[in-house]
Amino acid sequence: MPVALARLASLLLMFAIILRNRRPWVPTPGPMWIAAIAGIFDAIGGGFFMFAAQRGRLDVTAVLSSLYPASTVLLARILLKEQLTVIQKIGIIGALIAVPMIAAK
Repeated sequence: MPVALARLASLLLMFAIILRNRRPWVPTPGPMWIAAIAGIFDAIGGGFFMFAAQRGRLDVTAVLSSLYPASTVLLARILLKEQLTVIQKIGIIGALIAVPMIAAK
């Protein structure tokens, strides 16, 4: 239920933004498959989070799920050839060091 409510909230927000702009909005067919795949992975990730939160250690689950910005930065580096800043590198290294420290507790 929390995942469904989050999706509903984002859908309502998207419609509010579209209505506020008062311009016709038509999705282009090119990137639609990327959006569909992202939505599928997002739903699967939300389901796995709920499963882990109910059956596993919530502290480890929360830390691992909070690492998603690092995966976004790494994908931008790999796919878009973006350069990582020093702060981003330090953040990723710190997060990767923190995960095993929390999991070992």
